[in-house]
Amino acid sequence: MDDGPVFPFSDSIHFSNDAGPHRLTSSQKRANQWRRWSEDVIPRMIVPYLSHIQETVSLHHANMPAIRHRTDGECRTGCRTPFEEITIIACPCSPALLQLLRCGFFPCAPVAPSLAVDLRLLEFVHLLFLRQSPNQMTWCDALETFLDGMKYKLRLKNSLQRRFSNVFHWYQVLTVLAQDHISTLVVGSRKDGAPVDQPSDYLRSWCPLCFGGNNWRNGTRDSLPMPDVIVCIDTCFTQKRSANPRGATGSDPPNPTPSFFLPTDDVKAMEDFVERCRGDRQQARTSRVEPDEDSYEEGMHIPVSVLNGCGDSFIAADEKREKASTRFFTDTGLMALVCRHDRVLWIANLMSAGEKQHYALALLDRLFKHIPTQMTIGLLYNIGCQLEQSCRKWNFLDDSTLSRITFAVAVFHAYGHQWPCQIVYHPRKREGFGFFLKPLIPSLRVSGSNQQLFVLNTQIRHLDSKSLQGFGHWLHRCWIHCQSKKNDALDRLHELELDENMLRVEWKAQVDHQTATHTAYAAEVITIILALEKTLQTQEASIRELEMQLHAVQFNLQLVDARSRYKKTADTLRRRRAALGTEDKVNLEKMKKDIYLTPGILKLITTYNCGEAPPYAVPPHIIPRDGIFQLDVDDDIWQDVGLDDDTLHPPAWLSDDKVRNGIRLQLEVDRCNEEEARLMRERAVLQEWMLAEWDSASVCKFADPVMSFHLGSRADELVNICVIWRKKVQCIPCAWPMTASWGPSDEALVQAAFSQARSSFRDEDDDDESLEGDRRG
Repeated sequence: MDDGPVFPFSDSIHFSNDAGPHRLTSSQKRANQWRRWSEDVIPRMIVPYLSHIQETVSLHHANMPAIRHRTDGECRTGCRTPFEEITIIACPCSPALLQLLRCGFFPCAPVAPSLAVDLRLLEFVHLLFLRQSPNQMTWCDALETFLDGMKYKLRLKNSLQRRFSNVFHWYQVLTVLAQDHISTLVVGSRKDGAPVDQPSDYLRSWCPLCFGGNNWRNGTRDSLPMPDVIVCIDTCFTQKRSANPRGATGSDPPNPTPSFFLPTDDVKAMEDFVERCRGDRQQARTSRVEPDEDSYEEGMHIPVSVLNGCGDSFIAADEKREKASTRFFTDTGLMALVCRHDRVLWIANLMSAGEKQHYALALLDRLFKHIPTQMTIGLLYNIGCQLEQSCRKWNFLDDSTLSRITFAVAVFHAYGHQWPCQIVYHPRKREGFGFFLKPLIPSLRVSGSNQQLFVLNTQIRHLDSKSLQGFGHWLHRCWIHCQSKKNDALDRLHELELDENMLRVEWKAQVDHQTATHTAYAAEVITIILALEKTLQTQEASIRELEMQLHAVQFNLQLVDARSRYKKTADTLRRRRAALGTEDKVNLEKMKKDIYLTPGILKLITTYNCGEAPPYAVPPHIIPRDGIFQLDVDDDIWQDVGLDDDTLHPPAWLSDDKVRNGIRLQLEVDRCNEEEARLMRERAVLQEWMLAEWDSASVCKFADPVMSFHLGSRADELVNICVIWRKKVQCIPCAWPMTASWGPSDEALVQAAFSQARSSFRDEDDDDESLEGDRRG
């Protein structure tokens, strides 16, 4: 490799129209140095770094001696005594940074470094900071104190922290780009590239179980109607970044490493697209007269009234609700798209106060650009019903794309939705979803934007590397759990002695009945608005009373809680009023002027609670008089249990406990069958991915011993992973016929298994010795 000359980095810049040079500011110097590291220095260090790793056998041996270089008849050698200052004579054909790198050190500056750190120490700190908060200031303070105790004094205050931070950052950049360099060579040397009708190389590399098979159509569409892949969107509002901390915005250039984060321009383009869609259709929808009866949004299976109830229940559904102040935080949170194996696919950096839908749409848009045009996805989102309604209402996604998405609500959030919504969107009740089941915050809040993203990217790569080794354990654990749940459900279903077809008919009847529209929707909305207005008045009076008692801390906390409830009720009331048509608004005003309304409601409640139910009827819930105007969304008054005319002869799904239990157990068996089919597919895909990776590693033949060493290291890693995978998934049958081979030879697998077993036995012997020592003590 031709190192080429390295010219000194000037601290001034000359403009041709000016008489003389202008001094650069500190931020300009930093930007220029950052550009030099990114565009010149790091790319030239990749091959020398890989060579040093090969020469020292992955830093196992001591650093190589300093390279002697002759110039003008003199030979200069760098001395490497620990904790001593050394001098290096650099020249254009042998720059200082390359001399230091060949000696096993990484410099703090590209031209005239005043500090160089051992690569082994940097690797140790890198691994340490992957497992705890990356607090470089604390680390440097401890190291400086340690050196001070050994009588090694540094000349400048805090000099170690600044220089070490620079060394550590660019070392991490170098290691990431070096790994990408090897991966690029491996992918480029494959005999046949990935077929056109396959997921992208990016997806195939980040989640082999979801996207790594030879044919993504195998194993899903032939057996059960399931989405080809399942993904999940979730938001975290704890990962905030303070607004311009210490001027970080102007001195935080982007890093030259690949990122999981969506580009800001892509997110902004999606935001503009969403606003245009809403603006184009807003006039057409505002001119439409609101119907007196409940209705369905086009293409959906639950009434609008139910969707409105879900929207009122979830803060995430209200895009105007502030979850983080944009006054104090530039970045308010993160929204991630992950697969069902918790592998991060992409992340959107939130910059708005609320959880706006264009972030989720931007993530979905990126996903659909990386998958075949016929591949379907199952999407889990805490407000999946609201996202689907918006997509259909405002045409955010075209019909061809929308038809490939099956929306569902994550189990953790499902119980906050209305019951009809749960029937349709709960993953335990929806076909195809099977049965699958904060240390960085302080330091990242005061970091620059690109530094924050760099640290998060580093953490994600580390977690993905760990989860890759654990795929075998994951499949084994899920298979055992699925078989246990399925067998238990089948045993209990057999005890009930109910016909499967009858249970499916009853379940369909229950879904049709409980997702039907309300017959008097407008009147019901008016009644809810009147109750909310009374509740708002009561809460306002409670706030005034608490404001008079601010001298106590307890009352102050109660006041904060009361104001929060008041704001939530006011927001719900505002949305309910906005949904009324012109005629409904007139009827609302008439009912407000009725002086007999409140006494009449209280008398009606008394009559309702004292009534006698007919024989065999399902009794409704008692409605308490106290607090009738302080209602919440979960109160029993909203439950229409036993109030239909059909309850004189209730259907089996409502009145027969055996049928109700049978429906639940049959749904559990169905989800287990889906999970079983998906796990069998993933087991076959896992073996196909290992065969393809091993073929790539074995086919690559390089005359260069450096690349041969790194490909050998990659092959050793694959063998160790293969031993674990093959052992764990041997109990899972394949969804389609597979060969017995996993790629590596039997001899290599036996040797790797022996090495792993020997390490395990040593650990057990150490534990036994420690226990024996405890008994003797």
